[in-house]
Amino acid sequence: MSDYVACAEDGWGAESFRGETASLYIQAWILESCNKHFSTHFTVDKSDTNTVDRVNLDSVYNLDSTLVSVHMKVLSPSNEGYMFHAGGSAMIDTSNDPYGAIIYGYNETEVMLWRPSPTNTNGHLVYVGREWGDGQSNQESDVVEVIVKVIDITGTPCNRTEFCSPDWSKTRCVSTDCPIPPDIVNAYKLYDGVNNGSKALYSCKTGFTESSKDVITNCVDGTWSMTSMFCKVVCSPPPAVENAAVLVQDNRAKYFCLTGYFTMKNTVDVIECINSTWPSTDFKCIKSCPDPPIIANADVMVSDNVALYSCRQGFLPKSGNNSIKCLQSEWQKTNFTCY
Repeated sequence: MSDYVACAEDGWGAESFRGETASLYIQAWILESCNKHFSTHFTVDKSDTNTVDRVNLDSVYNLDSTLVSVHMKVLSPSNEGYMFHAGGSAMIDTSNDPYGAIIYGYNETEVMLWRPSPTNTNGHLVYVGREWGDGQSNQESDVVEVIVKVIDITGTPCNRTEFCSPDWSKTRCVSTDCPIPPDIVNAYKLYDGVNNGSKALYSCKTGFTESSKDVITNCVDGTWSMTSMFCKVVCSPPPAVENAAVLVQDNRAKYFCLTGYFTMKNTVDVIECINSTWPSTDFKCIKSCPDPPIIANADVMVSDNVALYSCRQGFLPKSGNNSIKCLQSEWQKTNFTCY
């Protein structure tokens, strides 16, 4: 007379409840194959110290949208082939009570299993006995098959061009088709459809250039993703610099000196076209020259292809210009002397 169909008392909550009769509901779900993400099965033996106690999932799962389940299949009479849910917890009245459970917990990447200690003779993987079922179809199993599954619980009865928007009373199927992708001024567009997952590609027309590499948008649940790309005016060729080449990209020009020439110090090698106008540049390429002529009893200092002579200690300049330039790889002549 102390057994009930449902009982919550003796320390469980502030309100006591117990009932000898109840209505039993049995429900089953049909899930599409696309809702099934991961499944594995293996044998667990209570006495085997090498039995798997951790199951690594095949990826990282969002627990807000997936269901992780662990079942046990009985492999021995009298309920061979029947499936039992593994438990989230186990309860017994005293340490001498027989019990049965595989406890499991999980996170985004793995499932952990606990089983009764091999030295505990009261603990089984599946136990149905004593008052349960009035002695009918009793079960004590210490070897079972464990099945671990990860299932998508956001499954939808909608077709591939719709997504499911559930509420408490019904399920709505909302179209995931997108409208025609929007235009971008001065750009061509190419798209492969308007279904969910379609893509649109933009390319600027002649005379314009893309402001960024963000040229693709995607149709996601009825809405095209945003792109910050716009088409900029392509400027006229930048100013020419003698003995220099120029690379133009995204309305920016970068100068490089040709072979045999060197960039003059403290000059700007990059300019940007703003409002279709290039600014001026002081970039300059100077020719490389051989060593300047040697003058007896004089030292020479070279800077930017200009050679400046000075007489050594104990000598004085006698005649000639002490400064010469290198023009077209040749030094000017000078009659500078020291005495």
